Amino acid sequence: MSAIIYQVYYHAIKRLYNKQPISLLDYKLVQLAFQIVYHGYLKYFVLVILVTILIGFSMYRLCDHFVDLLYHYPYANYLIPIFIIIQLAGMLPLIHRRGINGHHYKRIFYLSYIVFTDIYQSYKVKNSLARIREEGLENYNSISKNIQLENAPNVYFLFVESYGKILYDLHNEEYKMLCTDIEKELLQEGWKIKSNLSKAPRMGGGSWMCYASLLYGTLIQDESFFRLIMNENENIESNISILHALKSTGYQNHLLNPLTGFQDMQINWEDIRNFFAADEIFKFSDMEYTGNLVGAIGRQPPDQYSLNKTYEAIKNKKGPFTLFFETLNSHATWTSPTQVEKDWKKLNDIKYQYPVCQKKYWPAIKYQISFLSDFIKNKLNDDSIVILIGDHQPPLITNAKSGYETPVHIISKDAEFLETLNEYHFEDGLQVEEREKNNVTHPGMYYILLRSLIKRFGKKNADLIPYLKNGILLNQLNKK
Repeated sequence: MSAIIYQVYYHAIKRLYNKQPISLLDYKLVQLAFQIVYHGYLKYFVLVILVTILIGFSMYRLCDHFVDLLYHYPYANYLIPIFIIIQLAGMLPLIHRRGINGHHYKRIFYLSYIVFTDIYQSYKVKNSLARIREEGLENYNSISKNIQLENAPNVYFLFVESYGKILYDLHNEEYKMLCTDIEKELLQEGWKIKSNLSKAPRMGGGSWMCYASLLYGTLIQDESFFRLIMNENENIESNISILHALKSTGYQNHLLNPLTGFQDMQINWEDIRNFFAADEIFKFSDMEYTGNLVGAIGRQPPDQYSLNKTYEAIKNKKGPFTLFFETLNSHATWTSPTQVEKDWKKLNDIKYQYPVCQKKYWPAIKYQISFLSDFIKNKLNDDSIVILIGDHQPPLITNAKSGYETPVHIISKDAEFLETLNEYHFEDGLQVEEREKNNVTHPGMYYILLRSLIKRFGKKNADLIPYLKNGILLNQLNKK
């Protein structure tokens, strides 16, 4: 039974995230998943547990009954050689292939191989984490501590859930047509756009690790490394995110997280506040929402409502500000609104039934891009800068051949600021030619954005931070 459970875990991680499972890193991820399922989907959680117990008990009774029959069968001893022959026949493919090929999922030898690989990788990770904790991170990202900006713009960090370059493969014509239409609308209002493809640290999930990689300029691919940044480092000042850097130059930071359905989970909001350098966190309770909820994971208002509601609360604040929002409605399995409302307040009416798609990736993504462009052109001030980027490729419909890249769009009316992106091979408009050599990375975006802000809004002759295309690699820090 334990072998079956391990293989379910192993192949689930491989299928969803296209990564080598490492138990030491994944156990907190699995723990979090159980908490979400338990608190948000208790009925289904209990049902799965009962079905698992029933299947296990049934298998036990069947095996016991079969053994009992053999025990009382007078010629049972003659069946033993037959069972041995069947077992040897099952091992012939392994002998024929002269080695272990992980893609063929052969029972005994393959299971041993993946378990020992897991143990070895976990050992390496444990050493790396211990070394980082012991030696500290006192010089970690200190390059961004003394940034000073003048006439600084408002900056919006809008991560789009599951917005991946798979769109060019599965929905090429529809996606390009949508991009063309939105470009025209934004250009008519004076907005200009630069785009690229950015390599995410993960595929199919772990959104928090993807946006953390951008915010901290660090390649964060696993849960334990994320926790190291999030809450295991005693001196938060040694972890300078782009939001900490902007706060030090006078920005107010705002975080929007309207997810509901998991109220019983113990969430350490103070850690979250420190992580995002947030002056204010907008939760579901702040949305004052009484309309119909939607969502594939948890339940929440339509993203259009949440973003507009939060903007109304912060738009008149003095001084420059940032707003961070990871969209929710396009989360797999893509239960999403499909219609952008002219009046977003209309959604806050329980009697209003807005159209919703079920398990359809393209309509969910189309809604995201459409309502975000509507928000930009109808709400934002001329001095705003929008970073619109996919967190990772979508799960279930992508694999290793799909790549890790997601579109990233920088939208602004400041042509001089956008020109600073040319050296990183950003292209005009929303569409991007698929090319590998000119792609950027999520952790590299940290340095691109800070360098561009300094070039455009920094004091004269201000020192630029260096550009690290792949960001800081935590597992290579402090190597001796």
